[in-house]
Amino acid sequence: MKDGGWGLVQTRAVMPGSGKYDVRERAAAENEGLNSEDRDVLGEEVLDIYLNEQVRWRGVPGEVWDYKIGGFQVLRKWLSYRDKRVLRRDLSTAEARTFTAIARRLAALVLLGPKLEMNYLKVTDPTPPGQSLEH
Repeated sequence: MKDGGWGLVQTRAVMPGSGKYDVRERAAAENEGLNSEDRDVLGEEVLDIYLNEQVRWRGVPGEVWDYKIGGFQVLRKWLSYRDKRVLRRDLSTAEARTFTAIARRLAALVLLGPKLEMNYLKVTDPTPPGQSLEH
């Protein structure tokens, strides 16, 4: 594997490639700092995502890897536009750190998901507090 194979250049578009990643259960050390609720929300599986043969990001939660905006997996799409075949150069250290920062921000969004959903349901429920729709 020369590079990760994350991006496919097609005529005028860049499409996400298959890339290389391993799916595994979270190691005990990767549970540090997570309570049981966090583990439930993030899932038990994590991914080791390969940029190339020497570089990988370890322990990206499956729910973070799968997080979509506008129908696209955010991290996969980001990698596709930074594939060596697309950029025609190696990823910079700053760009690799950006991937890590994005993954952390997405993890924070995933962890906020249950609270955001509960809040959404509260503000969209047509039933006034303490009342029932049944007569």
